Amino acid sequence: MAALSTSARSTLSTTRIRRIAGDDISQLWFPFHRQMRGKKKSAKGPTTINVKLLEDIEGFGQKGSICPVEPGRMRNLWFPRQKAEYMTASKLQGLKPQSIVAERDFNFGIKSKEEPDPKKKAPEKERVAEIQTKLLPPQRASEIIEASLPPSLIFYRTPIAPEPEASVQEPPSRLRRATSSAAAELEAASEPLPKPPKPQLVTIFGSVSTADMAESIKAVLAETTEGRRVVVGAEDITIVQDADDDFGQRDKGIEGDRLKALGDFQVELRVKGGEAVVRTVSVKAQEASQA
Repeated sequence: MAALSTSARSTLSTTRIRRIAGDDISQLWFPFHRQMRGKKKSAKGPTTINVKLLEDIEGFGQKGSICPVEPGRMRNLWFPRQKAEYMTASKLQGLKPQSIVAERDFNFGIKSKEEPDPKKKAPEKERVAEIQTKLLPPQRASEIIEASLPPSLIFYRTPIAPEPEASVQEPPSRLRRATSSAAAELEAASEPLPKPPKPQLVTIFGSVSTADMAESIKAVLAETTEGRRVVVGAEDITIVQDADDDFGQRDKGIEGDRLKALGDFQVELRVKGGEAVVRTVSVKAQEASQA
């Protein structure tokens, strides 16, 4: 019985060894064995689909044309914004064969870099002529200035306090004059008449220049459509000096193209080629509340 048991064990061990040896060793389980799986091949969708453009799209085509685009562009951009519609099989069947041309126009709506810009390369004389056509003729400009400007242009400036005048004394000959004698009357008649005193000027801080006058005139002209087309500069304005004035310009408060005192002054405005327009410039004292 013991011998039979030993023989059975030997036969079992031999059979087991043969079975293990005949098995594929790659099928055995090891602690670090990883099962390798092949990649699944998924069916790829179309790279482009045909759509009909509902508006002109730069780089693709004009409205109504059939254009191939990426599905993502159509799904995320064009279709939600109603820029294009899908071309289904039923829609394609309703079209004529010659009209089904799915092609993208890459140059649609894109200007060539070499295409010259006529405005940039226009001759200088043509651009000057274009500007001149927007301006008014000199005669018409003078008429608008005459009709638009008020009789007086008022400017406010801070006055400088005048110095006190010296007291005027009577000549000694008049003090000795006899009121009742004829000789005294003849003596008085022979004496020269006193010169009229110079007008007392009140000078101002700063000045009123022809440039200030031009800005004020342009502000008035800008209130009308035609007035905006009138060009006025400081060179078009002249301060008029009276011919019979015995006092110099400086004594009257005029220094070149500037007014340096309070008072009323005449100025002449003449655009090139137009007639002169004369107005009064009034320089008034600026009160403390207006400062």
